[in-house]
Amino acid sequence: MATRSMLVRWFLPPVVGALALSIWGMAFWGFLYDPLDVFHDKSPAIEEIAGALEDAGTQTGTYFHPWPRDTAPAMEAWLEQHRAGPFFKLSYVAEGADPQSPAKMARGIGLYLIVAALATVLLAVARIPSDARVRSTGAVFLGGAMGTLLIQVGDPVWFHLPWDYVVGNLLFELVAWALLGAVVAWARDPVLRPRRISP
Repeated sequence: MATRSMLVRWFLPPVVGALALSIWGMAFWGFLYDPLDVFHDKSPAIEEIAGALEDAGTQTGTYFHPWPRDTAPAMEAWLEQHRAGPFFKLSYVAEGADPQSPAKMARGIGLYLIVAALATVLLAVARIPSDARVRSTGAVFLGGAMGTLLIQVGDPVWFHLPWDYVVGNLLFELVAWALLGAVVAWARDPVLRPRRISP
């Protein structure tokens, strides 16, 4: 019985957590991103830019314009271009990738398993009782929200990049953390029986 309880507490939460994140990810990036206007990809200039990058033999990587700022004249040009605009950050993949490949799905589910496992470990390290579902949900949400705010909001705050994509990511990630917290909290103590619930 003790072994079964241990298996439930350590293996069930990551599995159901990864499943919840996968369903939410498919729902958001499959259906919700468009009405939320997360991407601005309908401009004819986008195709022209993609062709120009390919024709120039641009290598896979992340580019920031203007850049660099390693000398005094370059720094001055960098400041002037930022103040006048335009400037941008570009993530570019030259060789392509199959967005529907089984390997991609396996990597994504594996990532979600790791994240859900870390949420399970977090609750154990914090010594939150398994029946304290509200506290467990809040702990996972707050831990995830700290990382989301630091990373996602950093682009518009420090690099002055547009908020539209960031707001979409904030919505996706904050809902994901709340969902993960609730599912993992339930999975740590899934037996529904009359008992005293810790707040």
